[in-house]
Amino acid sequence: MVNAEEYATLMNEGLVNEGQAPKYTEHDMQLYRDQSSPFTHPDNDYIDMFTKLGTQQKVQCQCIGRKRTA
Repeated sequence: MVNAEEYATLMNEGLVNEGQAPKYTEHDMQLYRDQSSPFTHPDNDYIDMFTKLGTQQKVQCQCIGRKRTA
């Protein structure tokens, strides 16, 4: 797995190898690097976020009544 800055670097390298212009500027790279703009240039580790152990609860509800409407 790579972080956002590494992904952007590899994407730019691939585009340049294909003869295309890089997608990410040096300014973008700096924003990924220092996380000064987390809303426009996030660097989230989704695997870590979704695989953390947490608490789990199981709730059961039972409604009993004699009328047709509750």
